[in-house]
Amino acid sequence: METLIDKNLQLSEQEIIARILDGERVLFELIVRRYNPYLYKIGRSYKYNHDDTEDLMQEALYQCFKSLAQFEGVAHKFS
Repeated sequence: METLIDKNLQLSEQEIIARILDGERVLFELIVRRYNPYLYKIGRSYKYNHDDTEDLMQEALYQCFKSLAQFEGVAHKFS
């Protein structure tokens, strides 16, 4: 049985965000699935233990969800 998430795996980040903001909040799971491995590697590279890394990941994803409406679709370089 194909789920809503499975049907939408190929969407771009911009498409996912637009649909989340239109009310399909369940699609935030796609962002979580895509970025969890990267967030975990970053946390562990800073020598956080497994539990602390998971806490940081959860906080980062929560802040991401709260700020989706302000997402501009571009990366900013910091000098």
